[in-house]
Amino acid sequence: MGSNIKLMNTVKITLTGNKGTLSGPPVLLKKVYDRLRIKHPNAWYLMQRTRGKWDGYVKYLSDYGDFQIGLLNHICKQLKELDSSVRIIIQDNRLKLPIKPKMVTKLGNYQLRDIQKDVIKSFINNSIEGHPFYIGVINAATNSGKTLIMSAIHECFQRKLRTLVIINNSQIFAQAKKEYREYLPGEDIQFIQGKNLKFGNFNVGMVQTMSQKIKEIRNELSKIDIVLVDEADVADNKQFKTVLSYLYNVRIRLGLSGSIYMSKLKKDLIHNMNLRSFFGDEIHIITKQDMVKKGYSTPVIIKITDRNSHNPHLVADGWLDTFKKAVIEDPVAKKKSAERVLYNIKYNRLPAIIVTRFIEHAESLYKYYTNHPELRDYNIRVIDHTSKNRESIINQFAQGKIDVLITTYIIKRGINLPLAVYLQNAAGSDSEEDISQICGRMERTFKGKKKSYLDDMYYYGQYLERHSKHRINYYIRTGMKVINLKKKRNGKL
Repeated sequence: MGSNIKLMNTVKITLTGNKGTLSGPPVLLKKVYDRLRIKHPNAWYLMQRTRGKWDGYVKYLSDYGDFQIGLLNHICKQLKELDSSVRIIIQDNRLKLPIKPKMVTKLGNYQLRDIQKDVIKSFINNSIEGHPFYIGVINAATNSGKTLIMSAIHECFQRKLRTLVIINNSQIFAQAKKEYREYLPGEDIQFIQGKNLKFGNFNVGMVQTMSQKIKEIRNELSKIDIVLVDEADVADNKQFKTVLSYLYNVRIRLGLSGSIYMSKLKKDLIHNMNLRSFFGDEIHIITKQDMVKKGYSTPVIIKITDRNSHNPHLVADGWLDTFKKAVIEDPVAKKKSAERVLYNIKYNRLPAIIVTRFIEHAESLYKYYTNHPELRDYNIRVIDHTSKNRESIINQFAQGKIDVLITTYIIKRGINLPLAVYLQNAAGSDSEEDISQICGRMERTFKGKKKSYLDDMYYYGQYLERHSKHRINYYIRTGMKVINLKKKRNGKL
């Protein structure tokens, strides 16, 4: 009798290639299946298009118990939540790695920081149910040195495994060209972009190029042993999926991001699970507070300030129309934006960044600023993703040759702008990922830079005010210093 009970609490997981298969008590597995069955947020619409051929659910565990290997840790957690006495047996049939990783503390002339050493240790010592598992995510805040970390992972495997770093931002790619050569002296490094499709032992590739040239490089992708993805939170798109699908022989996967899995909203469940299917769960976290405490990041002072007209009678059709009428077209919003820039100029807080969400908004502010009598003598530039000279302008701003840069979200990720001391968030947003990335532009350190300042404009209007309150809660929750200028003026939020 006791033997039967023990058997009922046993689940076997077989790992083969990049997949796993569950076998065990049908009742328990059915419960896991239900938990990994997520209704698509657009299910009703999509079901109409498929004419009843699809039930509206995305299933991450098949009817036969198969799942993507990145979900291994997630599934083990689900099993233990459902049955605390469950016994999990993992049979790993994957090809064994030819070498074991060794800890490294130095790359070229660069000594790893303690915080980076902790990341490396967490990854190379990661295991699930006693089995080494080199698949996971590093949630790394700005300034954690992701390029150095990725170089160190390659070095830990003694340069004997072919590595591919995937990047989706041309500015980050340009920065990487110099850094990887310094961190891995003497290594055969290739940069896959444009017409260059040659692979070496360590490769850095633009996802756009690789997805477009997938037929030419798919054989090379099949030979990759380690894949490292920068800004992994954006890897759930067609370009990334095209490339990742050909990395079927990869045994070591690491995603790096400061904002992955951040959203807990139902609409983002599928996005998070898609990423988790390939990259796995977080195995180490470096927070913004960690970086500030250790002196690697500049503390950011958040100021909440009124921005637009408070018009309770505004009639708009949805969030987008509300934003256009209440922010982009509102003369008060433009005036207060300029006032905040002038206030910070008075305290020598230049160069400054003004972040917008839409091209129309960026151009509207640029026109207002350049016609403003107190701002027209400053060097003010505007860029968006359509600007042909955007890389040149960003480089000029990074060198301190531009006073005020008005930009869309193209600036928010990974770009190193250490001279910037003031940023105005004119974009609003209800996304914690967006806010985290925007803050990251002000956290870069520079000699003599003790603090950075970020104005978050509190917008009134349907949807907008609720989003403004959410941003305030995020700043407070992450331990940032928040000065509520709005509260000082009218006594309430």
